[in-house]
Amino acid sequence: MLSGKDFDDIFIGAFKTLEEIARGITNDSKFEFDEKNLQKYFPKIHGTIRTTIVKLDAHRGDKAGHGKASPEPYEMRYLLFSICNVALLLLDYNP
Repeated sequence: MLSGKDFDDIFIGAFKTLEEIARGITNDSKFEFDEKNLQKYFPKIHGTIRTTIVKLDAHRGDKAGHGKASPEPYEMRYLLFSICNVALLLLDYNP
């Protein structure tokens, strides 16, 4: 972010990393962050957190569908912070 890289690229890269973490944990190479998979693999995660994860997923590429410019720096910091928190939550998840 500080070097001026496109925020969309930063977000997509961070979210892809989060997906790879989830795929490694679940051993599901096609894992996607949707309500069905979250309930199947991470049933103990609170519904509010699952909703947050699904909304983060919706921010990617065409799924965002909001047709606006990239998020402002303060919003991008929040999104990246959320991705980091979800990664920590998944890594610490104990089925």
